[in-house]
Amino acid sequence: MDSRLSLTSNAYIDGPGDERYHFTPIADAYFDSFSLAENQSADVGLLNLHGQLDVSFFESPIVHVQTGAKPDNTTDLIYMLGGWTEAGIRAEDSADFDPDNRGRPASGTLANYRSATSADHQIHAVHDWLNVVDFDYALQWSTASRSFKSIAPKTNDLMVLTTENELTYLSAENAELDFGASLDLGIPEINLSSLAINAIDESTGVLEALTQSLAQEATDVLLEGLDAGESLLNDRLDELFDELFESAIDPVIEDFYHALAAANGDPVAMQNAIDTFTNTNGPGTLYYALRNLTGSPGDSGSLADSVDHSLAQVQAAIRAVIGQVQFDSSSEVILGNPTLTVPEDTVIAAGSTAVEGLFARTDADGNGTPDELGYEIAKVLVIALLEELAPEIADNLSAVLNAAAGALLAEVEDELNSALEEVAPSIEAVKETLMEIHNTIGDIREELTLFEALEDAFAASSAEIFILLDSVESVAEEFIETVDLTEYTEEEVKELLRIALRDQFDGSALIGEVRVILASYLYDLNASLNEGISSGFAQLNRMLTELVEDVMPVDSGLQSLLDDLASVGAAGKIDGYAHINGDALRTLRLDAEIELQLPDEFNIAGYFEINQLDSLGSDVCSYESDGEYAAEVKMGAVDIPARFLGGEPRFDIEGKFTFDTGSGFSLRGMGGSFEMTGGSLEFEAMKVTSLGAAAMFGIDENYMAAKVGLEFDSYQLAGGVFFGRTCSLEPLRLVDPDVENVLGDPPFTGIYAYGEAQIPIVSVGCLFSLSAKAGVGVFVFAEGPTVGGKMLVGASGRALCAVEVGGELTLIGAKVGNDFNFSGKGRVFGKVGVCPLCTEFNKSVTLTYKNDKWDYDY
Repeated sequence: MDSRLSLTSNAYIDGPGDERYHFTPIADAYFDSFSLAENQSADVGLLNLHGQLDVSFFESPIVHVQTGAKPDNTTDLIYMLGGWTEAGIRAEDSADFDPDNRGRPASGTLANYRSATSADHQIHAVHDWLNVVDFDYALQWSTASRSFKSIAPKTNDLMVLTTENELTYLSAENAELDFGASLDLGIPEINLSSLAINAIDESTGVLEALTQSLAQEATDVLLEGLDAGESLLNDRLDELFDELFESAIDPVIEDFYHALAAANGDPVAMQNAIDTFTNTNGPGTLYYALRNLTGSPGDSGSLADSVDHSLAQVQAAIRAVIGQVQFDSSSEVILGNPTLTVPEDTVIAAGSTAVEGLFARTDADGNGTPDELGYEIAKVLVIALLEELAPEIADNLSAVLNAAAGALLAEVEDELNSALEEVAPSIEAVKETLMEIHNTIGDIREELTLFEALEDAFAASSAEIFILLDSVESVAEEFIETVDLTEYTEEEVKELLRIALRDQFDGSALIGEVRVILASYLYDLNASLNEGISSGFAQLNRMLTELVEDVMPVDSGLQSLLDDLASVGAAGKIDGYAHINGDALRTLRLDAEIELQLPDEFNIAGYFEINQLDSLGSDVCSYESDGEYAAEVKMGAVDIPARFLGGEPRFDIEGKFTFDTGSGFSLRGMGGSFEMTGGSLEFEAMKVTSLGAAAMFGIDENYMAAKVGLEFDSYQLAGGVFFGRTCSLEPLRLVDPDVENVLGDPPFTGIYAYGEAQIPIVSVGCLFSLSAKAGVGVFVFAEGPTVGGKMLVGASGRALCAVEVGGELTLIGAKVGNDFNFSGKGRVFGKVGVCPLCTEFNKSVTLTYKNDKWDYDY
């Protein structure tokens, strides 16, 4: 007898919130030896478990779990320990480890062992991500929150950067990594990961700061929307199908159980029940429930309705960032129109209320027009973050909220407005991007093609559904043959059947097809959403640093990070985070603000991203044939000012590289883009009003795209061209944003060219003028094949210095295979009188024909 106890191979340990750690034993459990125990008082024995603990993203570490041994005691602390080396072996090397049942190393005290001061006693979180970053953190465990964090920061090479990083939170389902200045200076920051972690564990304080500034309702909408988007793209889709099984499958399993129980042990009757529920396809059977799981939006408990509801939550989350969220009398979100024309666009319905979003331009002076710098909620959030996350900095700044009125002190208001003025153009650019994502999601919900694709997948899997039900049949038959049904509770039998079905379903080709469909529609959108919100949060982090840099020094480590660039780098700061979804690290992002001397002072607010690209996608744009994942590395700067040719334009610039991680780390593609986001370039009588270009070369994409807009005298010219192959709509949007309204899903291989001109016909000043506008474009793509074009006509004029009138009509159509898509947009505008004593009008209508359906927006 070795006094050890066998354990099930599937055990769970409660974690933070509703999370559970999956624990796989590598040895039998044992109680510590009374004769060797430090404390030999009654009721203080210890239970010891050695095994693998499943955590988010990282490889499952080997842990020594130790807790009290008294039965029915739910208050004992659970310790996660790293084990120790004894006679040259560790617990993972032998099932007979610790033969004396000591429960701790032979030398040293139990308290010393639990403190993990020795490297031999530490748990490690390890992951080699994309052959780019080799993460290895020594961990410390919190018995209160039942979560981990790294003992100390680490330094990693991120291809072109070397920066300090820290694992600030790790649990069964969540992980957060922080990079850069926030580690050394104590400067607080807000990012997607800190929001997700704080929803479970109050350790970061970010959620408290957010709810102090943004209304609780809007905060909830933001968090729920972000979580909804991630749940649709989670590698396992557990959360999505947990709810569906509970509503659609569990009632059938309950009927299945009652049919077995009603047989009263009769083997023939029980077998008939098994056959009925697993081998037939009528209503009330498992096949029928699975086959009809998709349903349609509005069908409660269906896959389509769950996906549609999640997409609506994502749209609401975007509104909680860029504009307003509207609630009815029951505090339910009202979306109204599925698309927005401006970020703050909200029509308040009777009996409803509107709550301002994080970056809404509020009307602080009450004149009925949003202030140019009226980001009142964002300013309050900056102060709240300081108070919650870095109170010592807030004290040093003397920048606290006035307890009586809740207003900011005048000196802080001035500092905030100064910082806000710098980041305002970038915030507005982020809002426009997020609004486009919001509207694209609205189009997906309206067009229904996503839900039709899900239904087609289930329809094509009829035979597979019967095959996976064979496993349920086998489990049920083995159960009734070997045990007495009455010896088990109803819940135990139903759980047995449920697990048998769910295990087969989760591993089926059908669930893989669902994952592919969701990713093909939503992966890029969700990545753009996260990138957009991250960019918005980066502006808040910039404001935070601007606010404290007079009290705390900027990042002294940046100079060594820049290496040879230090000679032109005067000052700067860098921070970042890693966005982890389930077991996948999707994005690692660093935001940097650098002041260069070239030789004059020049400020850049830039970013560096490494993205994990799934192998999911179309045949042309799939990475599956060469490796499970591709790594995408992006470096860029947002809305940077420049002085050139007499103008002061602002630009977004980005460079992008993709690498194959299947074998080695070979370059897959490279390219970049730039686009003028504001201002103009002037040369004598000519003004450049728009300018942009993009190029990509590699295995998956090869294209060039460019656009330019010019003005000289009263003439206006604009045009653009794309040719090559692209796996996204981005380069085509650069040339002409209207074209995506009629194209299908990427990839696109071919050419698109467009040009337009506005020409004065008559001009006698404001007494009488008339101009005409015309444009034409054509595109041809191999996929489909797809052919189409665009036409633009317009005219405008003035008379007697008091009347202005004009109109435009844009028509664009495409033939994709045997389908025809069309989009038309008309606008009439004008003014009568001399402002402010004038009357203005502006009316527009949009017509869309897609998937044999007409739609209009007036």
